[in-house]
Order: sequence, then structure tokens, then C-alpha cells
Amino acid sequence: CSTADSVKALKCLTTADVQEIVVAQQRLNQTEEDMKNGLSLIFVPSIDKTSKKPFLPYHPKKLLEEGEGSFVPFIMGINSDEGMMTLGITKDEERIKNITNNLERFIPPEVRNQSTESRLAFLVKKIKWFYFQDTVPSASNLRGYVDLNTDVLFGYSTAVSARAFRDRADVYLYFFAFNGTFKERVTEIVMKTYNFSGVSHAEELSYLFVRQKVNQTATEDSAEMKTWKQMAKLWTNFAKYGTPTVGTDPELDSVAWSPVGNVTTRYLRIDGNLTMISNDYLGSRVALWDSITPSRSGYLQATAVLIVLLTTIILYLTK
Repeated sequence: CSTADSVKALKCLTTADVQEIVVAQQRLNQTEEDMKNGLSLIFVPSIDKTSKKPFLPYHPKKLLEEGEGSFVPFIMGINSDEGMMTLGITKDEERIKNITNNLERFIPPEVRNQSTESRLAFLVKKIKWFYFQDTVPSASNLRGYVDLNTDVLFGYSTAVSARAFRDRADVYLYFFAFNGTFKERVTEIVMKTYNFSGVSHAEELSYLFVRQKVNQTATEDSAEMKTWKQMAKLWTNFAKYGTPTVGTDPELDSVAWSPVGNVTTRYLRIDGNLTMISNDYLGSRVALWDSITPSRSGYLQATAVLIVLLTTIILYLTK
């Protein structure tokens, strides 16, 4: 598809082999600036101002602020140890230890590009103390490393998105911390390599869907099966009734999953039991990034999440 003509390129890509496209994309390298700004994807949804019915006519931040779009209730959340996905299956002590020498890249680009050197140094020191205190991250001291990556990649943008949407629709927020046996093979390898146990990226999906190689050995009386049934019921309730909990249901620990409030970002904690937490989501961790990111510019960090949500909403409305 070597052509500058977008029409010809599109025609070529629609007939190309999927595997060839995937392989070709892997050959594309990020620029140093992309890596510094945390842009890990080459191809992403783009603003379209030329189509008659554009999928994304404006930046999600603008759409949200102006109330454009169809805002329907939705469920969102993270797993407790999302940052495990950055560890890799091969132990790399040097990379883990050196994270504290490159903390500047975790600062949002809109903040970093407008800060003085002294301000950046202050923010780096603030991040380092919050996650690592006086310790040095290592393969045997991973908690700060995992939490930092969890917050930057998923936690903060989830909290910001929930706050941004709560005036437009009911947002049901969850924190999945059930460390069960439904693990992907790659997660098991990471856990064994680093002797670190946690709930990694996408692990909650094994408690929502049938996954032949992951969740088919659970016994009826296991904690895994209990959590699976609870998750399935919460999500099917939401699909049927528009709310995850209906009345008082002993099977759901009699919990009432309330949407995010206007004062506190409350959420449902799922850890073998279901508990409604009234305190702010991720508490001091979100507060840290709020203090680093200027007022309202946190919306920019939520762009990727917003695009996914807009996609979900459109699919929901076109069923």
C-alpha cells in the first residue's frame, strides 16, 4: 500500500491480509519524543472533520465539555495491579532500578512542556518520594514500581474520566482486587519470575467470560466461582435493568452499587467480597496526580479512555 493517495491506500488496506498489517505495524518505530510523551500506539483514532458522518468530529474533551453525544450509564474500573503488565517475562533488574532516574517521562506532556527546570525537579522529587520513599526499586521491592505504572497507565485517567462523566450519566466505578487462580499464562510467568503476586491487566475478564484455558477448572464451592457468578450477575443486571444491583440480593452480598457521587468518587471494591467504598477512588494516589496536573487539564490524560467510551456508547445505541 505504498501510495500517498488516501483513497488508494484505503482500498489496498481493506483487501490486505490482517496478519500482514499487524506485522507491518510492528516494524514502525516510535520517535524519541513519542516515547517521552508516553505515546505507545502508532495508529489511534483521529479527529475527522471531512466525512459527512464523522465518528470523531472533535477532541473528546471538547465533546464532553459541550455535552455533545449520547451519554448513557456505563461501568468502568481497573485492577489493583495493572502495572504488572510492564514487568515483562524476563527479569530486568536494571530497568526496574533505573525507573527513578527517568521519572520525568511520567509527568503529562502538557505539564512537562510548560514547566521550568526547577519545577520539573520538584515534581520528580514528589513522585519519587510518594512511590519509593527512601527505597530503591528492585525485583524484590516492586510495590512502588507496580503502583506507579498502574496509576499512570490506568488509575488516574479512570478517576478523571469518572469525574468528568458523572454530571452527564451514571458512572459505576469498580476496583477489582480479587487475587484468584484465573491467571493468563503470561501473568503466571511474571509472578514466578519476580515472585510477585497481584491482579494484573485484564484479569477481571476471566470472571466475566468463559475462557477455556483459564477458568474451566474452578469448583462450584470455590472463591473463584463465587466471584465469577457475582461479576456475571452485576454485569447482566446492568445490561437488563441499567443498574448493576437490584434490591437486596444475598448472592451479591446485599450490596447496593451506587454510581459515582458529585462529592466523592465512590466505587465498588471486588476482592472475594463486594464492598461499596464511599471514600475517593484511589485516594491519595489520585490526589497526587491532581496536584501535578493543572486544573481541568487532567481531561487530556483521559483522552484514550474517552475514545473507548464513545466507541462503546455508539455501539450500544446502534444495537
